[in-house]
Amino acid sequence: MDNPQETLLVWERAWLAGILDGEGYIGLTNAGRVRNNKPHFRAAICIGNTDVNIIAEVVRIVRKMGIEPYIQNQDKGPGCRPAMLVWIKNMVGVATVLIWTACYIKGDKAQVLKLVYEFVMSRLEKTRDPYTAREMKLISNVLVLNKRGSSTTARDALLREMKIQSVS
Repeated sequence: MDNPQETLLVWERAWLAGILDGEGYIGLTNAGRVRNNKPHFRAAICIGNTDVNIIAEVVRIVRKMGIEPYIQNQDKGPGCRPAMLVWIKNMVGVATVLIWTACYIKGDKAQVLKLVYEFVMSRLEKTRDPYTAREMKLISNVLVLNKRGSSTTARDALLREMKIQSVS
C-alpha cells in the first residue's frame, strides 16, 4: 500500500483507538540486557481479546496501515477463556499506530501515548547509543504510569509534574 493515510477511514482510526484505549497496552517493555549489563527497552503496543472477530478487525486495520503485527495465543488455564494478543513491537509500527490514534485516546493512556511517542522519536536513529537523561526520564515515567496496582498518589504526582512541565 503506497499511502495508508489516503485509504484509512476515520471510523477505522477511531475504532482502533477505542479498542486500544479499552483493551490495549501502550508502553515500553524490557527487551533484555545488552552491553554492559544495561537494560534495553522497546516500545510496544498490545491489544488482547477473547473475541476472534475483534482481533481479526484489529489485524485488518493494522495491516492496512502497512504494519505486520505479531499474533499470540494466550491460554491462562482451566476456567479462563483463551485470548489472542496482537503485538506491535517495531518502532516505526508503534509510531504509526500512535500517530493515527492519538486524537481519540484520552486520560492516563493519552499521557503514556505521548511519552512513548517521544521515546520512539528519540530512539529511531540511535538504537545502540546509551540512553540520554531525557530518555531515562521517559522510561521511568511510562513504567510508573503503566504499573498495575501502583498507588494513585505516585501516579497523580507524576501526572501533575507532567502537566506543569508541558506548560513551562
